[in-house]
Amino acid sequence: MVSKQEVIKIDGILTHIYQLGDPLLSSKSIVIIPGNPGLGGFYIPFGHELYNLFNENISILIISQAGHSPPLKYCFTLNEQIEHKIKTIEKLLPINNNHRLILIGHSIGAFMVLNMLDKFENRLERAFFLFPTIERMKESDAGKRFVRFYPILIYILPFICFIINLLFPFNWLKRKLISY
Repeated sequence: MVSKQEVIKIDGILTHIYQLGDPLLSSKSIVIIPGNPGLGGFYIPFGHELYNLFNENISILIISQAGHSPPLKYCFTLNEQIEHKIKTIEKLLPINNNHRLILIGHSIGAFMVLNMLDKFENRLERAFFLFPTIERMKESDAGKRFVRFYPILIYILPFICFIINLLFPFNWLKRKLISY
């Protein structure tokens, strides 16, 4: 199994990448785009699980967000982050249409994957959004309700928890949880 972690320059940008398998020896690659804090290292165990599930007949590429690890010199816009991921994929993975891509985005990484679908439509096998942050969450019905009640909840919830704990101490539950 080829496994490497390195910092490379993509279009002059220092980029932390993690690779499992050899993309030249496999017909598919899984590309993982992280959410915040943007560090690909958090996704290495997940990448290993996927690699093993595919019986090592796939390559995995985890691309950290640009500028999210030292040296922090520039704050990249969301569009710059998306373009950075596209250029990284184009540089590190085979370009031909026979090499299929499975894109996985977590949180804001899902938004990035969503914006990359057109670019890779001829090579795309699947795209997965893990806990996606797509857009305007505050404007959704649930977001509007939460934002409206949040200033009240931050003061009321601790008080309610305190009262419930006084009325129903749940010491047996605490002991049970601690015993595990």
